[in-house]
Amino acid sequence: MLEAYRVQRRDVEDIINSVLGRDPEQIRPFSLSWDPLIKLLDRNGINLGEEQLIATPFAFEFSDELLVELAPVADGS
Repeated sequence: MLEAYRVQRRDVEDIINSVLGRDPEQIRPFSLSWDPLIKLLDRNGINLGEEQLIATPFAFEFSDELLVELAPVADGS
């Protein structure tokens, strides 16, 4: 079954949201990798914390070629 599975757009979005801390069902016993961005923003007078960055809107932009690759395959049966 796993050999026949194709990764789809929703899979990619779910993983990215998980890594960014945006999965409400995920318990985060670890710190996310926002620290370098937080420090950079702070040096430029923008004071945001991890929770604020998690809540910041984020748009997924996929190339047309990648969207074709991630599109569900029509079941021919």
